[in-house]
Amino acid sequence: MTKFAGFDLETSGEAPRTDSWDPEHPLGITCAAVVTSDKKAKVWHGKAPEDENERLPDTMTPEEVVDMISALWKLCSELGYILLTWNGAAFDFRVLAMATEDRMAQNRCRVMAKNHIDMFFAMYCSKGFGVGLKAAGLGQGLGGKYQNMDGAVAVGWWQRERKEQSQVLKYVARDAQMTLQVYQAVMKRGYLAWTARSGRKNTWVPDLHDGQMLTPNQALELPAVDTGWMDTPPKARESFLAWTLPLEERPEEAVEDIDYEPATLTLNLHVLPDRLAAYIYAHLIASQELQRSKEILQLLEGEPVRFQI
Repeated sequence: MTKFAGFDLETSGEAPRTDSWDPEHPLGITCAAVVTSDKKAKVWHGKAPEDENERLPDTMTPEEVVDMISALWKLCSELGYILLTWNGAAFDFRVLAMATEDRMAQNRCRVMAKNHIDMFFAMYCSKGFGVGLKAAGLGQGLGGKYQNMDGAVAVGWWQRERKEQSQVLKYVARDAQMTLQVYQAVMKRGYLAWTARSGRKNTWVPDLHDGQMLTPNQALELPAVDTGWMDTPPKARESFLAWTLPLEERPEEAVEDIDYEPATLTLNLHVLPDRLAAYIYAHLIASQELQRSKEILQLLEGEPVRFQI
């Protein structure tokens, strides 16, 4: 039986309105959570002080972020979970990658961003727009967010005392749980329902691949959507993942971000766990590092191949 894990994180500041984020001043991560379909949960935050009444750290350290990235990587590459997010391709994994200078951790974020299931991005590629997690949860009859909180409120509450920080921890865990529950509800019903601000009820039937919603890599292959009816043209869907590309391949408006420094490795995929091998192979194909049939044949035959990631 396929296992799923909903993931969400909170930051110490609000995300910029443009595609270019300042690499010198990355968004700090205050906390994060993952909730799985087999009823397991994990919440991350900075090291707690011995006095339970003292505040938690303002942000997680780079080392703590790397440990969290490693745990997420293990979930999908070794333990067989499919990660689920709401706008994680453009936001959550990008925030994670910018919160550390560890190249392996950054590369793992790029691979996970392109190969997990981001329901918001799948909808965006299919309809030309997306809806918020709160609207999606309400539309599936799952209720609203914890204490009607949102990301901006969570930023302010985290700067207060331990009592308010505890509420933010419950909020991020609820968002991770709701992400999982929305996916399960949509897959069961066959469509996502939501109510627009105008009061109009709407539905979206997601595209599927092997019985699951599309990953960002797969969603980018969908036909272009006619958005001529919109008053304001939506941002290009390719821009959501521009941060995962080497600097020279990014759109001009997205070049001011973390650099992508390829690392040369030699691996034999046949000696790695199946899920990890699949993730590495997906990244190689996505990054167009394995275009020659000879190299692909070597991988399939179990021979070591030298490549860059």
